[in-house]
Amino acid sequence: MRGAISIWEAIVWVAPLLIVGVVGSTAFVVYLVRTDSPRRRERREGSWIVPTRLIDFAYWATDPLVEQLADDGVHPHHITALSLYGAGIAGGALAMGCIVLGGWCLALTGLCDLLDGQLARTQRLDSAAGAFFDSVADRIAEIVVWGGLAVYGGGEIVTWLAIAAMGASLIVSYSRARGQSLGADLEIGLMRRPERLWLLVLILLGAPLASLGGSGTSADEPTLYALAWGAGLIAGLSGVTAYRRTVAIFRALRRGSRSDQSPSERPRT
Repeated sequence: MRGAISIWEAIVWVAPLLIVGVVGSTAFVVYLVRTDSPRRRERREGSWIVPTRLIDFAYWATDPLVEQLADDGVHPHHITALSLYGAGIAGGALAMGCIVLGGWCLALTGLCDLLDGQLARTQRLDSAAGAFFDSVADRIAEIVVWGGLAVYGGGEIVTWLAIAAMGASLIVSYSRARGQSLGADLEIGLMRRPERLWLLVLILLGAPLASLGGSGTSADEPTLYALAWGAGLIAGLSGVTAYRRTVAIFRALRRGSRSDQSPSERPRT
């Protein structure tokens, strides 16, 4: 068990996040000055966790990198594979208790999730096969990361909340995929893939700071407490999203099946 972290350790952990925050804030100001309104290049709408303006900024900020990758001949599948690699390291780091390392590796996975689709469209390589590979990779990444956090929980509350969050997340994604295959493409609810991923990144990067300056003999207990709250939040919001999406898709499919029937074929009620 590790002792409570010192101020110096906290600075070392937080410094990269502060640097990213300063650079990102500066770039966001430049983006606001140079653009009048969101270009809305992404199909999905934003949310209060990931606003539309922030989505467009992410595309604007990564455009030069995408163009360079395209010029270098990097295939979108390579980026998707890199996201899986990052998720594997993140899951292993979480299982061993390296929470901050796991958070940064998960952030890399999120960046790759953003880049692979952009790169495919830039190179005109977007295809059904690529979309399938990307979706499967996303599901594997979620299982590995939440599984790593469950192992770190050691069978306590964090373990069960991580399993609940993983299950709810998979239902959110599967319900849309299955509904889409049946003709009801409804992306309802708050906790979609980007929201779940980036909220978890923030939780992982911030949770170890719960033990800052503590007088206890172990830093694990406050960190676990913070992770339990974070995992519980994602599990609860994802569960609500899964329920809303499942009910909406079920109703849409039932209305569609009734409208396809002739009057004589419709059941009497």
